[in-house]
Amino acid sequence: MKQLKTMIFLIVFAGLIASAVLVGRSRPAAAFSVGSSSQIGVVVSTPSTEEANQKEQLSKEIQELFFVKERELLKPGWLHIVYKTSLRKDVDRGFLTDGVSFPSEYVIEDWYLLDEESYAVKAVTFMRDLDENILQKSVFFDGTWLHTTLNDNMVTGAFKPLIDGGYMTMVLASDTTLEKIDPSDINSNQGLTVYEIRAASPDGSSEIFATRLYFDGNGNLVKAVSVLVYKDGTEVIDSETEFLLMENVADPSDAVIEYLAEVKK
Repeated sequence: MKQLKTMIFLIVFAGLIASAVLVGRSRPAAAFSVGSSSQIGVVVSTPSTEEANQKEQLSKEIQELFFVKERELLKPGWLHIVYKTSLRKDVDRGFLTDGVSFPSEYVIEDWYLLDEESYAVKAVTFMRDLDENILQKSVFFDGTWLHTTLNDNMVTGAFKPLIDGGYMTMVLASDTTLEKIDPSDINSNQGLTVYEIRAASPDGSSEIFATRLYFDGNGNLVKAVSVLVYKDGTEVIDSETEFLLMENVADPSDAVIEYLAEVKK
């Protein structure tokens, strides 16, 4: 029970470590939350010189896209990030609280009050179902995250939110390959640029574990999809994250103001 409590406690603490909220068998890909699953170790053959050069070039392209967003968003004010995650429905994800099953679809809303050096002074995270009911919520102040749903806390100290969502760690990992793919090959919008990060599956159940990053014409990351590709060519979507909003605003929402006032009582 303590282990499960810790797992759920970590899931909602968005922004500390930008890895995925992918619970169960999936390899952590990114969003803006602490993932509870341990990362799967993979073994791949040494990439060819051509593959290495391609990865270096494409890595720089992706990194520049994230740098542009950092310059736009990491400044004094409230950084506001909203994303929706959909998980495979045939995988047991465990439970939230009071026996409620972990949802296969949910929305995370993050608010970070940034100082002059882009460190979070305060932060609030809401986890909601698709009917906008709050499932869990947490708050950060004085160097500590307080999970008010579970009445637990975690001391972290100051941190900077990661605009890249942790995907650059995957891009630059030595055990992955990287390529740019034609959107039409995956029935996607032609106006998007798609990069695919690939890693071998260690359990032999699939040939590769692919994470696809979708950028729009303005350089915004709009979607990330994790796919299992089996030896017969069959693809199964393990998780999909849609980035609905990323902005820096002067004031937070009324819900954030009310929650902060409630916690301070």
